[in-house]
Amino acid sequence: MVARLVLLAVALAQVDGRPATPFPAFTGERVYVAGVPDVYDPVRRAVTDAERSSRQTYYVVVVATTGEGESATRDYADRLYQAWLQQANGNRLEFDTDRSLLIVLAVDNRQLSVRPGTALERDLGLTGGIIDRDLVAPHFVPHARRGDFAEGLVTLVREAGSWIARRDPQVERPAESSAVPAAVRPANAAAGNAAAGTGHAASTVEPPAAAVAAAGLADDGSWSAGGVL
Repeated sequence: MVARLVLLAVALAQVDGRPATPFPAFTGERVYVAGVPDVYDPVRRAVTDAERSSRQTYYVVVVATTGEGESATRDYADRLYQAWLQQANGNRLEFDTDRSLLIVLAVDNRQLSVRPGTALERDLGLTGGIIDRDLVAPHFVPHARRGDFAEGLVTLVREAGSWIARRDPQVERPAESSAVPAAVRPANAAAGNAAAGTGHAASTVEPPAAAVAAAGLADDGSWSAGGVL
């Protein structure tokens, strides 16, 4: 059943007749690059630094294309999430569904989709509109307009961590310092979530409702922040 669901998700990764870049297999790593030159080591370092000093998990996926259409990258991110959830369960890999950000950048589409984890959306109010307004538009889009996608992703990861830290009641902030102390990141195995019935850990291809923000191209070919999708 798991293999069938994963294969179905991969088969669905073709939008309006234009084939999307195949989903990268989930290995537990944080940054995945497919179909484009891998110049994203700075993003890997940024994610490592962010996770060292926070409770979040960041999954960053950079692909050539997610297919055609204004919602192509959002839909790709939802299907990728489900495929990875099944792979993680099947291979006994940890997949954070609660305090994660799944960031998908489609280079040829010039679209970005950000999918927040359940706890970040429910407990901290990290909804699609907030992601779009406070994170994507001011911190990713300016770099993307210059073609520097790697720096845009580095900045997005860093600013997302800062946004969450300012609102997370479990983060202790020094009285006279803005520095965020390191916090112990709890284990969040997908299998445990499934057993407890928490998060998005459900064996279904149809993605559950989630707040997703996206950025895309304006008519003049420049990057612009999109609406809540």
